[in-house]
Amino acid sequence: LRKCAFDGIQPTFDAVAVVIVRGHASGCFGLLYKPSGCPWFIPSEGYPRDMQILVFGGTGFIGTHLCRELHDRGHEVTAISRSGGRNGLPEGVEAATGDVTDYGSIEGALEGKDAVVNLVALSPLLRPRGGDESHYRVHRDGTENIVNAAEEHGVTRLIQLSALGADPNGETAYIRSKGQAESIV
Repeated sequence: LRKCAFDGIQPTFDAVAVVIVRGHASGCFGLLYKPSGCPWFIPSEGYPRDMQILVFGGTGFIGTHLCRELHDRGHEVTAISRSGGRNGLPEGVEAATGDVTDYGSIEGALEGKDAVVNLVALSPLLRPRGGDESHYRVHRDGTENIVNAAEEHGVTRLIQLSALGADPNGETAYIRSKGQAESIV
């Protein structure tokens, strides 16, 4: 990867996350990152404006910031979460209810969308309620539900938040489930 300057200043990073981009450039791997003190870096050149974007996990830490940035750039944004609450979402971003582990609860939300972002994740630091199997239900099966619904509705752009070290044969259920989700995308 090449070093990237933001407004002429070499940034330091407070967060780095690997994402897999599907649809815009087949098989393209990219980075979504937030340089310290800078807005979220989202490539704008070559990407259409005024898109209808659905953000799964849009009320989480990364999701609220991403929804704000996308909305500020002129996109119509809907944040979908299990609770459907606004939870820090900016004015103008719609909130919807859906659970990635329940295909029927999310499928209709993809109607008319141009792009989908999947930020849903359980913490890798804590054992989730339901044990390690929860990682597979949420990360692997949830991703499969999103991909299937996107294909059904003709959504051509999908961004999947993965994890550093994601590997279908990794040491933890979190790492394995994130690796398996990458294979689905």
